[in-house]
Amino acid sequence: HSEIGLFPGTELENAYSGNVIDICPVGALTDRDFRFQVRVWYLQTTKSLCNGCARGCNVEIHTNRERTHHNQGKRVARLKPRYNAEVNQWWICDAGRYGFRWIDDDGRLTSPSVKADGRLVETTWEDALGVLAEALDRYRPEEIGVLASPQMSNEDLWALRRLLDSLGVANRDFAVPPREPGEDDKLLIRADKNPNTRGAALLGLGPSVGGLDAGGILDAAAQKKVKLLWVLHHDLVGSGFAASRVTAALGGAELLVFQGTNASLTSARAGLVLPSAAYAEYDGTFTNFQGRVQRFRTAIAPLGEALPDWQILARLRARVPRVASVGDPALVAERPEQVFTALAAAVPAFAGMSYRGLGDTGELVKA
Repeated sequence: HSEIGLFPGTELENAYSGNVIDICPVGALTDRDFRFQVRVWYLQTTKSLCNGCARGCNVEIHTNRERTHHNQGKRVARLKPRYNAEVNQWWICDAGRYGFRWIDDDGRLTSPSVKADGRLVETTWEDALGVLAEALDRYRPEEIGVLASPQMSNEDLWALRRLLDSLGVANRDFAVPPREPGEDDKLLIRADKNPNTRGAALLGLGPSVGGLDAGGILDAAAQKKVKLLWVLHHDLVGSGFAASRVTAALGGAELLVFQGTNASLTSARAGLVLPSAAYAEYDGTFTNFQGRVQRFRTAIAPLGEALPDWQILARLRARVPRVASVGDPALVAERPEQVFTALAAAVPAFAGMSYRGLGDTGELVKA
């Protein structure tokens, strides 16, 4: 007649409560979000990282790839913590544990789109990249503003950096403030809700000499000085920038390009939309707040026609006349590992690193 319960008058409600499911020795405690959705022996397991904050907790992604009638057709069934003594030991917070649903959300962008007669219509990658390539070639470097994202992998960011360098674009930044400050604690949770802020800084995606930062780019777009505004992953409408400032910028640019995984108010305003693969859909690395570079791996295939950002940039480079002939290793790579090899050879903080060397636990950047 024994049963599992709590001390009378108490509740199990805290930022790490899901961990009791993992450590229950007899399996009596189960997760109601996962229970009865799919049998565990049907799941495939992939080593990965949580992208919910700058900690970079090591996780396993459990996916349901074959039985689409299970788990309401969602491919990602759950996340489980993966041991790393230097990052998260055996644990993850609940925000990370349950923060994966956007990957299979109905709002995922699955095909390139271009605005025609006031609405976005699907198009081909060839035509979509042709529109952006023509704009990059037509506008002067000072008329282009790019907002990268610390949600992007090191490989994505380095490919973007190399393309912008080739074009001479100095107006670039990744630091878009959130609408509300993130929660923080003394265990795992970091206020910075991006997995790769340290990486974006190390890889030089902040403003270059003479270039504008994020706020300056928005203001210049509102003043019609920045004519091509290229936004990667950020929903500026939901950011910490004033709504009037964002509205003026989005309306002032001659061409607004949105590149990212999920539809947003910003993508709805764009003249060109490029669908990015989610981090669970390709191989890559993040650099956490400690400077630890860690690998994540492909758990599922990209939805629809979405592509990893580094691959989009490689295809784009071949379409821009000014840089098509530049044989940059980061822009002609066929695998993300090749992009990482190129950045490790060029950026001192990553010197000597390789996918093999990173292994399952990662490696700290050089001071």
